[in-house]
Amino acid sequence: MRRPRPIPFTSDVWIQVGVVSSAVALAALHLLQPQNSVASLPVDVYLLGDGGMALLAVYLGLALALASAGVGALQLGAPGWLEVGSAALLALGAVAAGTAAVFPPDGTVLPVPPATRSGWLHLGSSWAALPLCLLGALAFTLAVRRIPSCRTYGRWMLPVVVLLIGAVAFLALAAVPRQLLGVGQRIVLALLFLWLLLASGSIRVIRRRDPEPARESTGA
Repeated sequence: MRRPRPIPFTSDVWIQVGVVSSAVALAALHLLQPQNSVASLPVDVYLLGDGGMALLAVYLGLALALASAGVGALQLGAPGWLEVGSAALLALGAVAAGTAAVFPPDGTVLPVPPATRSGWLHLGSSWAALPLCLLGALAFTLAVRRIPSCRTYGRWMLPVVVLLIGAVAFLALAAVPRQLLGVGQRIVLALLFLWLLLASGSIRVIRRRDPEPARESTGA
């Protein structure tokens, strides 16, 4: 069987660049605006305070990391439905995160609805990014677990994805008290950052080996 040509893109490095830039921008916002309640306020409200434009770097960094992970999914080996599906979902998640950066929030906090078109577009794209990222991350993780050399990463990635899905479900179902909404959102971001770094590690393992990783025989 003909092997696919390797993609000349160091996606693992760009995932790390995106995660680090997003995390640094998020930390800077907290340092610049210590008066905001980390427990109850979502990160979007930081746009209105000192250095608020750094919030856009949070979303753009996340978009870069997700897009790079999507490219990385195609580097896992001969593209199957898991790899292609993961790449497509993560790419769409990156587009949604990028849209959230282009259209900033207007400072309203749910359950108060946005007051501007930009606010609605930001809210809609932010929430659209979540299921796309979750499904893409799950497909990526299942693909990694089939690669013998990446099983260590696969064992760690799966529980992180399960925790991420659970955290998002709690937020979506309003199971988290409003006074803890900010904590819930930051937990989701931390788990997503962790998963992206693990995905970067699995891609790096493959990139340092042959362009086409050896898979277990599936009888095909």
